[in-house]
Amino acid sequence: MIVTAQPGKQTHFSPKELAQAIAASESSVKRWIDDGKLNAVKTAGGHRRIPVTDAFRFIRQNGHQLVNPSAFGMTGLDDIDFSDAKAVRAKYLEALETGDEPTTTGIVTQLHLLDHPIASIADDPVHWAFRDMRSRCTHPSEECVVLHRGQSNSIHGMQRLRDLLPELSGDAPKALLADLGYEIDGLPTFLAETVLTQEGYRCVQLGLSVPDEVITGAITRVKPRLLWISAHGGAQANKSAVSSIVHRCHKIAAEFDTQIIVMGDVLPSSREFGERPPRKVETMKELAAFAAGVTRG
Repeated sequence: MIVTAQPGKQTHFSPKELAQAIAASESSVKRWIDDGKLNAVKTAGGHRRIPVTDAFRFIRQNGHQLVNPSAFGMTGLDDIDFSDAKAVRAKYLEALETGDEPTTTGIVTQLHLLDHPIASIADDPVHWAFRDMRSRCTHPSEECVVLHRGQSNSIHGMQRLRDLLPELSGDAPKALLADLGYEIDGLPTFLAETVLTQEGYRCVQLGLSVPDEVITGAITRVKPRLLWISAHGGAQANKSAVSSIVHRCHKIAAEFDTQIIVMGDVLPSSREFGERPPRKVETMKELAAFAAGVTRG
């Protein structure tokens, strides 16, 4: 199926690039387009271009192997056995520590193409590797470059996956996300953003170290179906401030029937919230399952 291309779009592959990536003939790719199995747009010059989201969807749904990742700009993957979870972990951790963003992003993208759920990818290798690196940092101020770079590269990889997801409808439920903990431990709020996007939520990300008045004001303005709050960092986080903000959010969220999901080690006890405490999760897979249940219910 072919529609008119929008000007300025850069997230497309040519039939030749897709053919090279999956070791198919260019004529086969064009035939799939003509048969309506693969969406494409036409440029002003009449050339066919395949949106990234459609190319990746086609590969996943039809069981094609990405035999030439470099055709998609994915590098550093040739020596990785993706059937070996330990090998994938080790390579991802190595790339994260050395600041090799093309490889970390390439690994999560390839896992997505192999039909691994995004929540599973977010848990392992992404969050696992960052926590492993973080646990070996005895003095964050001395290792700030490595840690901040690792956090940034992890976020970029998840953003790449989010870019590959289909567009949400205008009436999709909303999710508001914020992290209240120690900034270097704030990766989960960005993982949650991608996971919730895959689950069909239109996300509003407030980011790290969100002030009380910003998050409470955002609840009133956005009226989200879900409110995600993460707070990690142990002794380096301000636990009393986190507790105060979570309690205020809980009170305001009740006015809009907003479900609160929390994750972290500096959160107030659920016993402090009465009959409807925030739902605490330990993994992104738990988040995905809960979020899916909310939309169904």
